[in-house]
Amino acid sequence: MNPVQYQFCRLIEPHIPCLRRLQPIPTWTTGYRSSPQTPLCQVRAKQWLANRKLFVRRLYKNVKVLIRPGEEISECVYVEGYYEPNQMYFLDHQLKPGAVFIDAGANDGLYTLFAAHKVGPQGLVISIEPSTREYEHLCKNIRLNDFKNIRTLRAAVSNVSGFAELKVAESSKSGHNTLSQSFYYKDTTLEAVEKINTTTIDEVTEADSISRVDILKLDIEGWELSALEGATRTLVKFRPLLMIEIICENGSAFGSNSGKIWEFLTNYGYQMKTYSSVNGLPVEATEHPGPGYTDFIAVPKKSV
Repeated sequence: MNPVQYQFCRLIEPHIPCLRRLQPIPTWTTGYRSSPQTPLCQVRAKQWLANRKLFVRRLYKNVKVLIRPGEEISECVYVEGYYEPNQMYFLDHQLKPGAVFIDAGANDGLYTLFAAHKVGPQGLVISIEPSTREYEHLCKNIRLNDFKNIRTLRAAVSNVSGFAELKVAESSKSGHNTLSQSFYYKDTTLEAVEKINTTTIDEVTEADSISRVDILKLDIEGWELSALEGATRTLVKFRPLLMIEIICENGSAFGSNSGKIWEFLTNYGYQMKTYSSVNGLPVEATEHPGPGYTDFIAVPKKSV
């Protein structure tokens, strides 16, 4: 990119809400970076490295998000113009006005915000996040968009209500917080240990007296099996679609057990799907494909 092209991109960049239209990206993996980068991405990458302040950018569907300097999810959103495009594309086609979406492990709320836009004023998003730091960012993002259809809860979902210790990762890797004994990514640094409340999905749905659950998203860094064990009544009564992270680990200190999660969901009458590496769309999976695949969809069959 020559100096003239760079200056042109720098001038128009603030007026472009999102660099990418919402579509599947078959080569997407966690921490995805496009190669080669477009000129606009090159400009944003340079600006990202130089920036030291909080600012606002637009995500899909004109949803606004706070971009945090040095934080890897914010970097992906800002530089590339999207985050987890296969999942967001799927969600865009599944969520309808009036639907109910539960976001467990909401972090700063990218899924919560997107879902709130999709379900509209007659719908509901229940957004659950245990970390004080991330919960504050979540609430700021909700206020930024002035959404009135979101209920927030600062807690972790598990198989029992009570208390637990949350390992809070360094702020640059805020998506790695976990209830497990250790972080999955070995280069993640511990910032703090926070005593938090735990609840169950069943308690959440029953306390709110909701009449439907359309999609349940679980991205809770190794604690998914415990969360599912606390959601059995919800799974049987409402038969929601599940968007779930399942990491190919078995009985490690990290806490995830992909085989048991797979067995649990199939026993409850769910068909497992993952995202195709050919077109980024959901395809049936009979077993965990192995390392490199973390994001799955569980589709309910007609009866348990």
